[in-house]
Amino acid sequence: MRPTSRLARSGAALAAALLLGACGGGSTPAPPAPPPHPVRLSSPCAVAPLTIPAPSPGLDLAARLAALPGVSAVSESPGQPAGIRFFSFSLDRPVDHCAPSGARFSQRATLRWRSGTAPTVLATTGYGLYGGTGRTELTVQLDANQIFFEHRFFGPSAPAGLDWSRLDIFQAASDEHQLVETLRPLLTGPWLTTGASKGGMTAVYHRAFYPDDVAATVAYVAPISFAPLDARYVPFLESIGPPACREALHAAQDAVLRNHVGIEPLMAASAAGFGDGYATFGLARTLDLAALELQFVFWQYGSEAGCLTVPGAGATPQALFDFMEVVYGGGPGGTVSAWGDATLGYYAPYYYQSATQLGYPAVPQAHLLATLGGIPIVDDGAIYPPAGVTKTWDGQAMLAVDAWVRGHGDRIMFIYGGRDPWSGSQFTPSAGGEKHVVEFANHGASIAQLPAAERDAAFATIRGWLGLPAAAMAPVAARLAPISAGGEVDPLVLHARWPGR
Repeated sequence: MRPTSRLARSGAALAAALLLGACGGGSTPAPPAPPPHPVRLSSPCAVAPLTIPAPSPGLDLAARLAALPGVSAVSESPGQPAGIRFFSFSLDRPVDHCAPSGARFSQRATLRWRSGTAPTVLATTGYGLYGGTGRTELTVQLDANQIFFEHRFFGPSAPAGLDWSRLDIFQAASDEHQLVETLRPLLTGPWLTTGASKGGMTAVYHRAFYPDDVAATVAYVAPISFAPLDARYVPFLESIGPPACREALHAAQDAVLRNHVGIEPLMAASAAGFGDGYATFGLARTLDLAALELQFVFWQYGSEAGCLTVPGAGATPQALFDFMEVVYGGGPGGTVSAWGDATLGYYAPYYYQSATQLGYPAVPQAHLLATLGGIPIVDDGAIYPPAGVTKTWDGQAMLAVDAWVRGHGDRIMFIYGGRDPWSGSQFTPSAGGEKHVVEFANHGASIAQLPAAERDAAFATIRGWLGLPAAAMAPVAARLAPISAGGEVDPLVLHARWPGR
C-alpha cells in the first residue's frame, strides 16, 4: 500500500462516503461480555494491566477525562451539535510495552462523546490522526461515541530517537489495548474497533493479541500479505476491469517509461511549485516506480469510467504526465503528493512495517520487461524510507495472525471492494465472523454500498454482536452529495492510498 496525497484527495474522491443522519431506536442494554477466547496470538511479554480509578461522577466530563492516568493535553472543541462534546488529548505510552519503566512518548487521540453508556467506536487510520469531527458510518448507525487515535511513530506520536525495532504489530496492539483500559471507565457501553486499509489491519492485530478487549471489529478493505513482495496481487489486478482497459493501461505505463526525457522536467517543475522534490529516489527512479504502480493505483480509487481517460497511442509527454497527476492525486500536484520526499518521509513507519511484518504487493510488470531491457523494477517496502535502518522480514507474523483469525476471530466483519486491487489478499473470517464484498467498489468500499438486504443484515449482525436492540438504518440519502454541500465525511476513507496509496 502506498501512502500519499490520497489523504488530501480521498475526501473529494470518495464523496460516496458522506453520511448524514442519526440512528434511532430504543434504550441501550448492558453490554454483553465477549466469550473468552481459548487461543491468543503469542506475545513477546505479558503486559501488566493498568490501574484505572473510577472517575468521580461529580466532575465535569473534561475534568474526568483529564484525571485518567496518563491522559494529558485535554482540549475541547466548541460548536458541536447539541448533546455532543469533542475532545483532543494525549496518552502516555511506553516505547516498549515489555519494558514500561523505560522510554516513553505521547500518543494523540480524539473523543467524540455522546453518552457514557452509548456504544463506542474505536478507530484508527493506521497512520496519522484523523483530526476532524466527522463520524464513521458505524458511529452513525450505532449512534455511538467515537475515538480516533494516531498509530505509533506517525506524526508527533513518536518517541525521540526512533527505535525502529519497537515498531511492530504487538507494540501497536498494546497501545490500543491500553487506550481501551484507560477510557473504558468513562465509556461503559459495548465497544467496537474499526479502521480502513491499514487502519482495519491495525484493528485486527489488536483483536488477535487482545481478543477480549472489545465486543466486535469491523475491518474495511484490510489486506493480509504473506511476503515482502506478495505475488497474489498480480493475477487479481490483471482480472479487474475490461480487457481493453487493462491493455490501454499497460500501453500507458509503457509509454511513460519510454518518455523519461519529456516527463522528468514536468515532474521537477511540479515538485518545485509545491515546494518539494524527488531526492529520495532521484527523478529517473521515481518515474520508473510511478509508472509501475500506475495500474494498481488507477483501480484502487478509480472505476471503469476512468478507462476513457487513459492516453492513447502517440500521447505526448504532457498528456501522459497529466494522466499520472489525476491517478495519483486527482489533479495538479498529484504525482509529487504521491512520490515527493515529504510524503515518502512521512510514511516511513508504514514502509518499515511493510518490510518487516506487513508485506507489500507485487504488481504486474511482465508487459514492461521489453522496455526495461528485461530487468524488472525493484519495488518493495525495503527500498523506501527510513534509509540506513535494518529491516529484517518476520515471515511468521502474518501467518500467525491469519491462523488466529481463521480459527478464533469471532465477531470480526471484513468489508472488501470487488475492484480494489487490495482485495487480492483478503482475510478469511472464522465461523463466528463474516465477510462482505461490494461487487464494483474500490478501496473506498463501505457497508452502505452493499445491496440493501445484505447491508441491513450486516448492520443487524453488528448490533447483535454488541447486544444492541434492532433499529432502522440511519438515513444515507445524502451519501453522494458533494462535500461542499455539507454533511459528514466518513473518516475511514482518510487512509493513505497505496498503503491505504
